[in-house]
Amino acid sequence: MDSPFLYGAAGAAAAGAVGAAAAGNRNRSRNTRDIQQDLRAAHQWVVDFLRNQGCSTGKDIAEKFGLWRVRYRDDGQIAWVCRRHMYTRAYEIIEVPI
Repeated sequence: MDSPFLYGAAGAAAAGAVGAAAAGNRNRSRNTRDIQQDLRAAHQWVVDFLRNQGCSTGKDIAEKFGLWRVRYRDDGQIAWVCRRHMYTRAYEIIEVPI
């Protein structure tokens, strides 16, 4: 169950979680090493969570969580979004086949 797709999805989710936490962090004393360590821990948590949920493919993620895989038009980043954001951000994203 060590699918490259699973790790890609986990990495994207972990990066988003850590990025949001870092953006909200008012304490600027954290160094890059701490942030990288947090990113690795978040990545592993997401991988473990998806594995425990029986998700090993993008199709599994889409069906189980009701998410769409998209690419942002401006920077090409891949993300998973819910139906609401699929419509409200339609001008910013393109659906990517799973």
